[in-house]
Amino acid sequence: MRLQTLQEKSKTLPTTPGVYLMCNDAGEIIYVGKAKSLKDRVSQYFMPRKDHTEKTRQMAMHVHDFETILTNSEFEALVLECSLIKKYAPKYNIKLKENGGYPFIRLTREQEYPRFEIAYKKGTDKAEYFGPYSRKAAYNILDTMRGILGLPSCKKSFPKDFGKQRPCLEYNINRCIGLCKGDVKKSHYMTLIEQGVLLLKGDYKKLSAGIEAQMEEAAEKLEFEKAAALRDRLNSIKHLGAKQQIITNKLIDIDIVGSSLLGNKLCFAVLHVLRGSVTTKDEVILDCAADDFPELLASFLKQYYTARASYPRHIIIPEAFEDMPLLEEYFFNECGKKVTFIVPQRGDKKQLLAMANLNAQETLSRMAVKAEREQKGITALEERLGISTISRIESFDISNTSGSNIVGAMVVFGREGKKSSEYRLFKIKGKDTQDDYFSMKEVLRRRFENYLDGEKGFAELPDLLLIDGGENHAKAVRDELTPLGITVPIYGLVKDDRHRTRALVSPGGDMLSIQTNPTLFAFLGRIQEETHRFAITYHRKLRDKVE
Repeated sequence: MRLQTLQEKSKTLPTTPGVYLMCNDAGEIIYVGKAKSLKDRVSQYFMPRKDHTEKTRQMAMHVHDFETILTNSEFEALVLECSLIKKYAPKYNIKLKENGGYPFIRLTREQEYPRFEIAYKKGTDKAEYFGPYSRKAAYNILDTMRGILGLPSCKKSFPKDFGKQRPCLEYNINRCIGLCKGDVKKSHYMTLIEQGVLLLKGDYKKLSAGIEAQMEEAAEKLEFEKAAALRDRLNSIKHLGAKQQIITNKLIDIDIVGSSLLGNKLCFAVLHVLRGSVTTKDEVILDCAADDFPELLASFLKQYYTARASYPRHIIIPEAFEDMPLLEEYFFNECGKKVTFIVPQRGDKKQLLAMANLNAQETLSRMAVKAEREQKGITALEERLGISTISRIESFDISNTSGSNIVGAMVVFGREGKKSSEYRLFKIKGKDTQDDYFSMKEVLRRRFENYLDGEKGFAELPDLLLIDGGENHAKAVRDELTPLGITVPIYGLVKDDRHRTRALVSPGGDMLSIQTNPTLFAFLGRIQEETHRFAITYHRKLRDKVE
């Protein structure tokens, strides 16, 4: 009856361009699409067709109603579609994981002592912006640059904080020049800043030549310690530059979009090329079917470049798709320059595409190996605990410094590994002094009160709870959850003298050794390390704000 009603409604639509919004029975928008002819396009969803993908069939089963917005042209429909997808993030449109956007590295030129930092938007100030990059790449590049050049990574303000505190660990391990001491010449610091700019621009030859000249000058003045430090910096930069493979001297501003399919996973690997060298790489993995690849490619390109807000002159892609001219026009309107899609048939561009495809293939292969490893770990855990099926593990840890800035962390593992999007953090509210039992009880109580209240992000029950601590920690958690009616299996992680999980212990004191099972030992070690990392990262963030 529902399909018949939707079919009848779709027949009344005009044969003009527009956007359609599919809604479920709760009124939520679950899919946004555009059409040259709304009547032809929308009616296809509600007719039995052999060429429908599994994703399309699933989506159509959940459609309760739809709305349409008429536009003057197919191009206007494309622009509106992109805007609505960004606004509503519908369930059945593809989703990219870079929810926080594509950050830039920002150089704060307005300060007396400029600093490099992460910025999530490109401002209209006098600062210089480099990027955008994926989040992981941005932080890795910034950390590498600071380490090579010895630039400060702390939150101190210069020159205001000169001489106020002793230099931190970064100075003691030779990753920082110790600007905070107040005895570093400003001219030397500014030289390092300009070297950082060259590094971010990928101008390794000019950067290396400048440092080599400084090194020779220091050696002539018999300043051997300074010359040695410059030599080490030069070697690091040459090593970094050697990784930037020269792949083309013809197209200096291109992206290469490769792809690979393995099972129901599709990976897009985007290689960014500037001055003929690969500078950065982004990888996006989607759950999909193989038979609608052109549509997936078009959807990916729309969302990926709209999110980055940075467009190359040329984009090499593996296959043509229907909206290529429209998307080129849309990108032109967004960035003010011509952007051209290239589907290579032979020659150098075809080889570049093959390289990008290989990157995507290797990513999926690594994922498959990792998923198999996690599957073996969960199977070993099921056998050891006598639990028939474990699909969701939640692990908890507490982090603090002498009882201050106490935080709790929850990480989630499934049969394919960690589920980072489902991690949760808790700032302890009930006590401001160190009491791990109290803190752990508060975290677990809040987690399951949210579950009972139906809060988004807490709606799924785990099959197993892992608690950082021994029998008493496990017992404290059980006693806290029993009044809530929560009966999930609970085990504490018992450590050895090297702080590795050596056994599991139940609230009743049943000790289960795992050291004789290498698969299980390694699996629980990964969970323990990830939970600790997540907790301590949040704790340090709070602590640094206070300092």
